[in-house]
Amino acid sequence: MDDQIKNQIKERCDIVDLINRYIPLKQAGNSFKACCPFHKEKSPSFNVNPDKQMFYCFGCHKSGDIFSFVMDYEGVDFPGAMRLIGQIVGVDVPDKLMSGSFGGQKQYAGGVTKDQLYTVHEKLAAEYMRLLRSPEGKVAMDYCLDRGLDEETMQKFKIGFAPDSFDYVKNWGKNQGFSWELMFTAGVLAKKDEQSPIERSYDRWRQRLMFPIENPQGQIIGFSGRVLSDEQKGGKYVNSPESPIFHKSSVLYGLSKAREAIREKNKCLVCEGQMDVIACHRAGVDYAVAPQGTAFTDGQARLIKRYTDQVVFAFDADTAGVNAALKSAEAFISAELNAKVVLMDEGEDPDSILNAQGKEGLQNKMSNALEYFDFMLTIYKSRYDMSPSGKQKIIQAVLEVIAKYKSPVLRSEYAELLASQLQIRASIIYEELKRVTNAQTRGTSYRDARAQQKEVAQEKAQAALLVETAPAVLVHSETELLDLCINNESYAERLINELPVENISQSSVGRILNDLLAHTSQGDWEYARSDFMERVHELECPQLNKALMDPNFPTDKDPRTLDLCFRECVSTIMIYHLKKDQEKLQADINKCLDSDQKRGLRRDFMTLAQNIKRFETNRGQV
Repeated sequence: MDDQIKNQIKERCDIVDLINRYIPLKQAGNSFKACCPFHKEKSPSFNVNPDKQMFYCFGCHKSGDIFSFVMDYEGVDFPGAMRLIGQIVGVDVPDKLMSGSFGGQKQYAGGVTKDQLYTVHEKLAAEYMRLLRSPEGKVAMDYCLDRGLDEETMQKFKIGFAPDSFDYVKNWGKNQGFSWELMFTAGVLAKKDEQSPIERSYDRWRQRLMFPIENPQGQIIGFSGRVLSDEQKGGKYVNSPESPIFHKSSVLYGLSKAREAIREKNKCLVCEGQMDVIACHRAGVDYAVAPQGTAFTDGQARLIKRYTDQVVFAFDADTAGVNAALKSAEAFISAELNAKVVLMDEGEDPDSILNAQGKEGLQNKMSNALEYFDFMLTIYKSRYDMSPSGKQKIIQAVLEVIAKYKSPVLRSEYAELLASQLQIRASIIYEELKRVTNAQTRGTSYRDARAQQKEVAQEKAQAALLVETAPAVLVHSETELLDLCINNESYAERLINELPVENISQSSVGRILNDLLAHTSQGDWEYARSDFMERVHELECPQLNKALMDPNFPTDKDPRTLDLCFRECVSTIMIYHLKKDQEKLQADINKCLDSDQKRGLRRDFMTLAQNIKRFETNRGQV
């Protein structure tokens, strides 16, 4: 059923029509071109081949089919891409294909599946929304109205209310047919400790305003509960625990509603809390999101990178907010985001600015946002004096960040700026930067780092040697076989049986082919293929990228031609290795002095010759 649905989608969806929905394509000969949506460029290098139903960017080398394009552009997994494309072409993708392994859902403790977890969250969110509008939720509703939330906003963000009860949700879930194990795995029930029996679990949130947390596709995956008064016990916010569908470090509140605006406006505003995000969206600043807690993580930075490379931090002006902005450096630098920071006055946050000054007030703040380097230097100069020891502390703190940049140009530029700002010779800053960079590189010790660098260099040299010594005829045959195998699972299965793994070269193409066959043998061809299509530009194999877009390559031929190509490539590889074996055997024969042993070697030589003849005969046959 899985393959049937996938094939229906492929038959109904033309890659040109699909991609044209996202970016404007222009015909150029037999293909279509556009500026690549995955990297910045002025001249179009993004190529779409309607015959092969594939795309390839000659700039960033990203390539793939309809599924990998949507996976990259929308930031979804393979089943998610199937559903999105299915909605466009009128093919229904059942819920059971949307979780776990393709063709069957992974089960967690107590037989729980992801679909069940999504269902619990969707239904509980609806129940919390109902409770907010009930007499029991009056205090929470009054709080919302006092904060300026209207009915439309509360509906849009599905805001609700958790009553002051230890067993309301527990009993509600039981009436819905949800097991306690399911609700505990979902995180809506809690236990005193790991040893407590599930029967003694209780409601995680009590007397709190409830904010459902969605993944980028709009599915509810968790909750964040906010206190309604400062006197209330517990943390200001209580978030869902980690679960099979909720990973705090990879979630941004509001992203499902902001992602199109982020892509369109090419910037993302990162606030500190849910109320800030909601206030921004109400005011038309619809590209605002918030991490779960003040920490900004690598996973959240990578999420933003799917839609833009420009991020503006608007954290609170208190110490926690400033420190959170400072600590965000490693995450946004790793994701190669360009970051600015809004300087807030004491007691300010986006919500309060919007209430006092409106959208224009927040936009003025954003237009005056500091580049991250300037913000960082401003903060550290306010914390330390300009004495020699104070300057040393500033230099140490700032260089810890500068050293994280991969680009030597950026490191050099920031080092020069730091020297200028502190009125210190640039040579001293460069010397300190080198020391900090080395310290970050070595981790444990300089000696260990050098040994590791030497080992990596040796591995790279060995790999380069293997690639160089792989004959062109082998690389060409392996490239054609890979093209066949990623487009047709049956060829991958045949190749597993017909080509010994030791006969696949260690060239770039050979290693990719070997990896695909290894996954196929485990029944993971579909995922391996999708993963390959998504990552092909990262595999340092330009000849493969170009081959996949070559209209003369084999996958658009008739079945007989494809079979002939398959047989030709397998025979070519086998003959090459058999002849190599013959050369080694002939050398052994020449050195052998024992007549009986020599006769045995000659028989082996004749067997190899017969096998070579057999492959040469079969070369042109199907």
